[in-house]
Amino acid sequence: MMATIFSSSRFLLNTLKFTSRSNAVNLRRSFRPSGMNTSARVSSNGSGGAVRFPLSSSNALIIQKGDITKWSIDGSTDAIVNPANERMLGGGGADGAIHRAAGPDLVRACRNVPEVRPGVRCPTGEARITPGFLLPASHVIHTVGPIYDVDSNPAASLASAYRNSLRVAKENNIQYIAFPAISCGVYGYPYDEAATVAISTIKEFQNDFKEVHFVLFASDIYDIWLNKSDELLKGSIHIIFLSHSLGENEKVMEVAAPDRSTNTIDAALKRRRKGLEEAKEEDKEANEEVEKYDPVYKTITKEVEKYDLIYNPPKLSI
Repeated sequence: MMATIFSSSRFLLNTLKFTSRSNAVNLRRSFRPSGMNTSARVSSNGSGGAVRFPLSSSNALIIQKGDITKWSIDGSTDAIVNPANERMLGGGGADGAIHRAAGPDLVRACRNVPEVRPGVRCPTGEARITPGFLLPASHVIHTVGPIYDVDSNPAASLASAYRNSLRVAKENNIQYIAFPAISCGVYGYPYDEAATVAISTIKEFQNDFKEVHFVLFASDIYDIWLNKSDELLKGSIHIIFLSHSLGENEKVMEVAAPDRSTNTIDAALKRRRKGLEEAKEEDKEANEEVEKYDPVYKTITKEVEKYDLIYNPPKLSI
């Protein structure tokens, strides 16, 4: 059963709506900053928190935890980026996982990519595109990142890998693109340095895609990407999504940007809980429903404290 809870001046009063569509509870706050685009969603196959950083009025960077092989948006204008090797015939890590998930047609398509020199189909820093085959995303963009201790200018090569992936995506009318942390596996690129290059390069294309995602499997890389995004895109964050598996149900919470007087997720949660208490006092029916879902709030609060993410919203007219 799905409960959708919208906060307003009288929190929860006559606003509890139920459908039988899925085993999820969506908690939404109706506040929407004036002039800001707040429409976003976590991939239905995501498996962790996702944070949205607006790049412009209609474009966003989204950092999320999850399995990139399961990521998709619409299955027609979306693409995942494969951190390939120069042969483009599969390998370890994310490259191998993407090839396994896409099926044997992917390696056949890669074999058909012309070699630029013997054994090299995609030189370091360049990008190629193929269909996604059995992947939920419609396309795969293959790029080769630098080996950190070997490349003479790893920052330039890594920036080229991101930049050329985005150029290929744009040329093929891709609207949604998802990256892993290129070169951060066996190629040994330091996470903080890689995040700086990645996010700085994404900013060059801030008007060219509806959404650019980083889908990151490892928690430590995810945390570094969040911190670096907050640093380089300071003042832009205004929505956080948290997904939690609680028992058999998936609980999803959306928190919009807090007002001027506060700037932490915890404060937003406290206001939400205060609203719950007011609803309990004012409406017996709402009280009964709120008590059913109160454990969700307690669990989400604990999870938010673990993330300890800080909002830095722009100045808003409330």
